[in-house]
Amino acid sequence: MAVALANASLLGAGYAILRRRALALGAAAVSVGLLSLLVATGGRWLEALVALWWLACTAHGWRLARSAAKSAAGDAGWRGGGARWRGGDRRRRLLALAVTGPVLLGFAIVRIDAQLIERDATAAHRDGDCARALSRLDQHGPFHRLFAAPLTEGTERETEACELLVAARRLTDEGQRGAAAQAFTRYAAHPGARWDEAGDRAADLHLAQAEDDLARSLAGETPELASGFGHLATVLDRHPGREAEVEAVLDGFLGGLPADDPCATRTIAGWLDEREADGSALDRAAEVVPALEPAASFDCGDRLLERSRWEEAHEVYRDLVEAHPDHERAGEAADGVERAEAGIELVAVRALLDPEPLTGEPRYCEDPAPYRAAPPYRGGGPHPVLLLGDEEGTETGGDLPDSWLADGPEDAVLVVCLDTPRMGDAVETCPYESDLGVDGYSDVTFRETRVPLRAFELRTGELVSDRALEIGGASCPDVLSHETISGYDIPPSEVYVESSPSDVRAAYAPLVTP
Repeated sequence: MAVALANASLLGAGYAILRRRALALGAAAVSVGLLSLLVATGGRWLEALVALWWLACTAHGWRLARSAAKSAAGDAGWRGGGARWRGGDRRRRLLALAVTGPVLLGFAIVRIDAQLIERDATAAHRDGDCARALSRLDQHGPFHRLFAAPLTEGTERETEACELLVAARRLTDEGQRGAAAQAFTRYAAHPGARWDEAGDRAADLHLAQAEDDLARSLAGETPELASGFGHLATVLDRHPGREAEVEAVLDGFLGGLPADDPCATRTIAGWLDEREADGSALDRAAEVVPALEPAASFDCGDRLLERSRWEEAHEVYRDLVEAHPDHERAGEAADGVERAEAGIELVAVRALLDPEPLTGEPRYCEDPAPYRAAPPYRGGGPHPVLLLGDEEGTETGGDLPDSWLADGPEDAVLVVCLDTPRMGDAVETCPYESDLGVDGYSDVTFRETRVPLRAFELRTGELVSDRALEIGGASCPDVLSHETISGYDIPPSEVYVESSPSDVRAAYAPLVTP
């Protein structure tokens, strides 16, 4: 009995009592190996193997001790020898108890402590208090894994689940409801989950996030719109019994339509119309599209025109004409297309009228473009002109009446490209004093100002005039002002006549007031 009891310590002590050193060392080595694997892996099959090894060591020790006792009795006389063996067996039993007793007592204490930890942690986990559960589970040490491997194996799963629950609550506190809902869903599917309210909490978060997303989508943000419908679809798919709450969130969203911004309403209506039906309660959202979309598109187009967003307005009105050709406001849509295209042309004309960075000259004269909203070049005028080109020639426009000059392409009829002024026809030749002239005089010829020009009708971008202005004026003044040359008074041989505002108007009149 003493040998068997000593072997129950798994330390090979029983073999040592019998002085079987090889067996003692071998048994101890096997026990250490098995227990090390048990601590490392914690598998149930390893615990069963250790239990079998424990039974084998105990039984084998008992058998060896019995054989040893019989052998000793036969050698010394059965009765006397037996008495001596029994007397020595008591001492061995005390020694075996001293070795095995602490081991078995420690096993029992650690096992009971592991069960208490698991019970407290499980109770806290079921209440949703994973912080307390994890605190208790953290008290598991190597001895618990050694003497209560199956229990600690289960607590590892429970720890993983609790960490998911803690993370889900942290995400909720941080306002990351979408991520928190996913974390609660993963927790609920985990085999170590104990808290029964995770599914409902995930559904609550999905509903709250859907409500916020759909409220933001009223500004025309389709990513939020898709996200909101996605959260509602998740609740319908994964959380039976919450359909009424999904309907309530959807009703709140639909009740916010039309949105304050008609373009946002148009965007929302388009998304709802294109959403693929899935047979759920969400499909009824598409029923509001016929009542929303046409009116929202008309108002959106008008607003875009007011803000000079021509390209977008053109797209809106064009879609209206194509989608609703028989609508009572189809004529307004066609007019909107026309106005938007005019706006697009105006932007292009303005770009051509701006000076180029390198040359400083506008490109319109080389690449004219139409602006359909400009008045036609017909009738007696006056037809306001934009004067471009040579600075000196352009300055002559300063003598024209305000009604003849346009401030920009919005009120112009003609775009006039002026070339460099040059000498025109001779008007009169007169003698003037000259330090180098014959008899102290030199002839000076006065000539008209000739300004080559090309005039384009802005409405069509077509060339309507390619000629030269001949600007007349007064000639042969009593005193001719000119620069001296090295101090000598030498008048030029040709000069421009001195044009008055009326002379300039007379030259431009055939073009501006034909």
